Amino acid sequence: MEFFTFAVVGTFLTALLLGGMAFYSFVMTPLVFAKMERQAAGDFLRTSFAVYYKVMGGISILAALALWQQIEGIALTVIAVLFVLLLIRLLPAINRARTSRQDGDAKAEKRFKFLHRLSVRINMLQLVIAAVVLVRLAAA
Repeated sequence: MEFFTFAVVGTFLTALLLGGMAFYSFVMTPLVFAKMERQAAGDFLRTSFAVYYKVMGGISILAALALWQQIEGIALTVIAVLFVLLLIRLLPAINRARTSRQDGDAKAEKRFKFLHRLSVRINMLQLVIAAVVLVRLAAA
C-alpha cells in the first residue's frame, strides 16, 4: 500500500479544504461576531476574507492538480476558479459597498446586502462541491 500517491494527496487536500471552509464558515465567523464589537468584527472579517480566499484557493488548486486525471479534479478546479473570482472581483465590490454604506450612501446598503448574500451562496456551493468530492474520493 502506497501512502504517497496523487490520489492520497488529493484526498488529503480536499479534506483540508472542506475542513477549513466549514471551520471558517460555521465556527470562526459566528465566533468573531459573538465576541467582538460589530464594527471591529466587520473590520477583522473584511481583512481575513482575503486571506481565507487565498489559502482556500491555493489548497483547491493543489488538490485539483493532484487529481487532474479524475472528474473530481474538474470539480476542484471549479472551486478554485470561484475562489479567484471572489478574491479579485466580488470581495473588492463588497468592500466598496461596505465603505459607501459607512459613509452614509443609502443605496450602498442594498448593494452590500446583495453582494454579501451572493458571496455566502457561492461559498456554500463550494462547500457542497468539496463535500461531494471528498465523499466520492473516500468511496473509491
